[in-house]
Formats: sequence, structure tokens, C-alpha cells
Amino acid sequence: MRSWKKPTAEEVDRAVALLGGYEQHYRYFFDKLANPEWIAPLMSKGFFSNPPEVRLDDSQRMVVTPPWPASRYLARMVSLVPEVVVRVILKIPSTKNTWVQEDLLDAALGMPANLAVQLVPKIKEWINVPRLTLRSDKIGSSISLLARGGEIPAALDLAGTVLAVIPGEEVTIDLPGAEIYKTRRDPQARFDNWYYGEILKKNFPDLVEAAGVKASELLCDLLYTAIQVRRKESEQQEPQDYSHIWRHAIEDHSQNQTFGIVGLLISAVRDAVVNIGRSDPGKIPQLISALENRKWYVFQRIALHLLRLFPEVGLPLIAERLTNRQLFDESAFRHEYFLLLRSQFTKLDAEQQSEILQLIETGPDTKIIHDDRKEISGEGPSEEDIRKGVEFWQLEHLAPLKDVLPEVWKRRYKDLVEKFGEPEHPEFASYSTSWVGPTSPKTSDDLRAMSAEEIISFLKSWKPQRTTGARALKV
Repeated sequence: MRSWKKPTAEEVDRAVALLGGYEQHYRYFFDKLANPEWIAPLMSKGFFSNPPEVRLDDSQRMVVTPPWPASRYLARMVSLVPEVVVRVILKIPSTKNTWVQEDLLDAALGMPANLAVQLVPKIKEWINVPRLTLRSDKIGSSISLLARGGEIPAALDLAGTVLAVIPGEEVTIDLPGAEIYKTRRDPQARFDNWYYGEILKKNFPDLVEAAGVKASELLCDLLYTAIQVRRKESEQQEPQDYSHIWRHAIEDHSQNQTFGIVGLLISAVRDAVVNIGRSDPGKIPQLISALENRKWYVFQRIALHLLRLFPEVGLPLIAERLTNRQLFDESAFRHEYFLLLRSQFTKLDAEQQSEILQLIETGPDTKIIHDDRKEISGEGPSEEDIRKGVEFWQLEHLAPLKDVLPEVWKRRYKDLVEKFGEPEHPEFASYSTSWVGPTSPKTSDDLRAMSAEEIISFLKSWKPQRTTGARALKV
């Protein structure tokens, strides 16, 4: 390393005198200073003791956040004397000045992890605010730095603070003629969802690689909280999270809706457990158990997804879940259950296969069909309607197995297809489609040529042609 000349006391005093208290002199001095040997004598003179605070400029009606040349100098010197810089930063008083915070964060990112870890309490203090203004990419990089450097407890602690879930504010909806209804807005992060997602995609994998299951548990805790704070108090003890309605598939899929940080966390938990499973397949049973011990259904869906990707961990785990009546019946698990069943049915023994086919033979609870039809039409279905509803349900549940069914069941499936047609997207409890059209029955010129009375008469008599659209929720 270059040998730097240590300034004498006289040189330091002369430099301080030349600054003369002028801001532009300070800025020029520190921006040009490249000698780390000045840190200690400047510190003794109090140059790192008073970072400028945020102030309100009444004349301009604006908040002023002044830069601090001294912190920029420290950030540049960290590559030369990181041990000295970290000692100085630890003595700098707490500040809300984001320019100063960002300079010191740059300094932390330039240190080895065993030094940067000492600054985690300061960094947590800076980010532990309702709305973060520090650059999220630098905060994410600090998590990666600690994780790669083996400072795992600190990295987990920092990540937990950075990615904390903040409950949405309570909203009262008071509509005329209706009861007052209270709900909560979607949970929030400390910064915009896009930046939240970038940290999960770019930086959290470093923590997963370093911390393994502990990192996935942190994500599960965050996801649990994000779902919990969205639920009404009366619903918080129920495992149903309705994730299958807005997150149709655990894997990335065109049917999935963008759903704030909850959706981002589902993908992050999924990716974390998959990456852990790839690096150490022996941990998959532990991951499955940890997921299934969580209350919300989405965790069981992730567990089914994980089993499908790693069937080699042991067929007993898969067989136990495929023959589980709750998983079979509950529409919340339908997508992940169907995909697992499709890929693993032939690996089950004859008794297990027969057990699943018997579940299909038994059919759905007909009371559900009755109640659904009555809610839609206002009238209870006939026995024939219920029989058709059961048969169509059986058709959809046989569809994933159509190529591997025993011969007698293949004939039965063929008969049902002839009666109802090949089912579309049977692996989804509901499926949405969109289209453009239909073409307007009248052009703009036609409408302009018509009188108001003619238009009204046309609208009253016009009937649309039958088209297919988004499919409703299925039994």
C-alpha cells in the first residue's frame, strides 16, 4: 500500500485555520483530501462529531438535507484504512440526514464483512422508519456482503428489519343504506414493492446460500405476517387464506395476479426452499415439515410444489399426501395436488392408486353443488342437475390421469368426455380468459345517423350472441 505522510500538528492547525468556517472551503478540502493519515487528527479536532441535520427552510418552504463532505471523505478512505474508518463511524452521532447515511453505508459496503457487521445497529436505526428514502440497492447489497462474509446472524437480523411487513391502515367504508364495514389496506414495506422484490431476487439468495433453512424460515415468518394482517380478526384463526384465487399457481404462471408484497414473498419462499433442496436434497423432509406446520394454506401448497420438483426424496411422503382426503377435496390445493398426482400416480402401489380412484368414485359433497346452484339461480337443482354436476366433477378429477388410468377407468373417462367434452384447464379451480370483442353491431356512422329514439329502441331489442368468457369457480 502507498505510504502516506502523517501531517504534523502545525499542518493540521494551519489547514483548519484556512478553512475559516466557510462551507465551500470545507467542501473543497475534503473532496481533494486523499491522505487517510488525516483522519485521526481531524477527528481529534471534532470534524466527524457534528453531521449536518435536516432542516426546514421556511423561506423556500422546503426541507433541506445538506451533504457532509466529511462523510464522503470517510467513504473514499475505507478502501485504504477500513479499521480506522469503522471506528470513526461508530463514534458519529445518530443522524436522520440521508446524504450522510448513504455515505456511511457506502463505507460499510467497502469494508470486509467482519468490520461491516459492527455497523449493523446503525444501519438498522437508519432503515427502521415507516418509509425508507435510502437507496434500496445499497441496503440489499449490505445483506449480501454480510451473508457472503459469514456474518449470518447479523445478515438475518438486518434482512428481517429491511423486509419487515407493515400492516396497511384501517379503512372504514360507510355506504348509504349499508352497514359500516371496516377493512385494512394491503400490507406495505418500507419502500416501493418493486424495490422490495429486487432485494428478494438479487440479495436474498446470498442469504439462502449462507444460512439455508434459517433464511427460508425468515421468509416464512414474513409471509405469515403479511397474510395475517390482511385477514379480519374473526378470520385469523382459520387456515384458509384464499391464495388460490389470486395466486392460482405456486410456480410462475399467467393466471397469477400481481398482489403486492404477499405475492413477492410467496415467490421468495418458493425459490428459497427449491434452492435449498437443490443444494442439499436431504433437507427436503425438514422443509416440508416446516412448511406444513404453518397455518395458512399457501404453505401447504408450496410443500406440494416442492415434492413435485423433488420426488426422489421418498415416495412415502408423496403417497401420504396424495391419499389425504383434505388435500384431495380442498379446492385451495387443487392446482398443486393435480400436478403432483399427474407426475407421481404411476409410482404409487396398486392399493394407493385404488384409494385415489375410490375418492373420485365417491365424488364431491352434493350439498355443495346444491348450495352453489341455488345461490346462482335462486332455485335448487334437480336430481339430474346434481348427477351431471357429480359426473363433470369426476371428469375433471380423472383428467390429470387420463393417460395412465386402468383400462376400465379409461373407458369411463372416454364416456364422460363424449358427454361433456374434454375439460379445459382441469388443474385449476377457476380459470380466467380475456378476449377482444365482440364486434359492435352498429358502427359509429350508423349510430350518428340514428335519432335518440331509434337508439333507445335498438338497445331495448338487441340481444347479444352467445360467447364464452371467463369461467366461474368450479366445485
